[in-house]
Amino acid sequence: MDDVDALPHAEWSAVAAWLKAGKAVTTRRARLADVAAFVRWLAAEAPDVQLPAVTEDHLTHYRDTIATGTARAAAHPADAAAVALLSVCAVRVSELVSLTVGSVAIDAGHTVILFRRKGGKVDQAADHVTDSGQPGRRRRLVPV
Repeated sequence: MDDVDALPHAEWSAVAAWLKAGKAVTTRRARLADVAAFVRWLAAEAPDVQLPAVTEDHLTHYRDTIATGTARAAAHPADAAAVALLSVCAVRVSELVSLTVGSVAIDAGHTVILFRRKGGKVDQAADHVTDSGQPGRRRRLVPV
């Protein structure tokens, strides 16, 4: 969190306002961890770019490095997995933090993650496989 505290005042104020907008403590905590991870990544990948100058290209590159496991400056491998699930699969923070080892299953030869959605509905996230048998970049959520 020192990375966020070290931001210039204008950037820190914008981040603080975004964090304050989160109603639940868990949401604010997750947002702060995500911002800190992004700031560390940005410092490692593009040290000349300040937070207000971040473009969609930077965010896409960040998402891709997280999804492929090639991101630098990650605090823990689980951080990379969490960011990938949040950004690629549109998983809520509450759904992510409730995952357990038992949430991972095998379905038709594919490893899937089972999510308990709002209202008790269960969905699964699975990698998309192309016709060539190679993993694709698209993820899908499938109702169970």
